[in-house]
Amino acid sequence: HNLLNEVPNNINKMIAGNIQFDDDIDKFKNICKYIDISGGLETSGLKDISKIEIFLKKINDLKNET
Repeated sequence: HNLLNEVPNNINKMIAGNIQFDDDIDKFKNICKYIDISGGLETSGLKDISKIEIFLKKINDLKNET
Protein backbone atom coordinates (compact mmCIF):
# COMPACT_ATOMS: atom_id res chain seq x y z
CA HIS A 1 0.00 0.00 0.00
CA ASN A 2 2.96 2.33 0.47
CA LEU A 3 3.48 2.38 -3.31
CA LEU A 4 0.35 4.52 -3.65
CA ASN A 5 2.34 7.42 -2.23
CA GLU A 6 4.47 7.34 -5.38
CA VAL A 7 1.47 7.79 -7.71
CA PRO A 8 0.76 11.47 -8.50
CA ASN A 9 -2.03 13.06 -6.44
CA ASN A 10 -3.99 14.11 -9.54
CA ILE A 11 -4.71 10.43 -10.30
CA ASN A 12 -7.66 8.74 -8.53
CA LYS A 13 -6.35 5.71 -6.66
CA MET A 14 -8.01 2.61 -5.27
CA ILE A 15 -6.62 0.26 -2.67
CA ALA A 16 -7.48 -3.44 -2.53
CA GLY A 17 -6.07 -6.60 -1.10
CA ASN A 18 -6.65 -7.91 2.39
CA ILE A 19 -8.41 -4.78 3.63
CA GLN A 20 -10.44 -5.80 6.68
CA PHE A 21 -13.51 -4.22 8.28
CA ASP A 22 -11.56 -3.56 11.49
CA ASP A 23 -8.46 -2.01 9.84
CA ASP A 24 -7.54 1.57 10.63
CA ILE A 25 -9.07 3.10 7.50
CA ASP A 26 -8.01 6.56 8.63
CA LYS A 27 -4.53 5.77 7.30
CA PHE A 28 -5.94 5.30 3.79
CA LYS A 29 -7.89 8.56 3.50
CA ASN A 30 -4.89 10.62 2.40
CA ILE A 31 -3.55 8.14 -0.16
CA CYS A 32 -6.61 6.90 -2.05
CA LYS A 33 -10.20 7.73 -2.90
CA TYR A 34 -11.57 4.21 -3.08
CA ILE A 35 -11.21 1.08 -0.94
CA ASP A 36 -12.15 -2.43 -2.08
CA ILE A 37 -13.16 -4.10 1.15
CA SER A 38 -15.63 -6.60 -0.29
CA GLY A 39 -13.90 -9.75 0.98
CA GLY A 40 -13.16 -8.11 4.32
CA LEU A 41 -16.89 -7.91 5.00
CA GLU A 42 -17.41 -11.66 4.73
CA THR A 43 -17.56 -14.55 7.18
CA SER A 44 -17.28 -18.04 5.69
CA GLY A 45 -17.72 -16.61 2.19
CA LEU A 46 -20.94 -14.72 2.94
CA LYS A 47 -21.46 -11.01 3.57
CA ASP A 48 -21.62 -10.43 7.32
CA ILE A 49 -24.10 -7.70 8.31
CA SER A 50 -22.30 -7.02 11.61
CA LYS A 51 -18.99 -6.42 9.80
CA ILE A 52 -20.76 -4.17 7.31
CA GLU A 53 -22.36 -2.15 10.13
CA ILE A 54 -19.02 -1.78 11.94
CA PHE A 55 -17.31 -0.64 8.74
CA LEU A 56 -20.06 1.85 7.85
CA LYS A 57 -19.92 3.29 11.37
CA LYS A 58 -16.16 3.78 10.98
CA ILE A 59 -16.74 5.55 7.64
CA ASN A 60 -19.38 7.82 9.17
CA ASP A 61 -17.17 8.60 12.16
CA LEU A 62 -14.29 9.45 9.85
CA LYS A 63 -16.56 11.60 7.67
CA ASN A 64 -17.82 13.50 10.73
CA GLU A 65 -14.24 14.29 11.84
CA THR A 66 -13.61 16.49 8.81
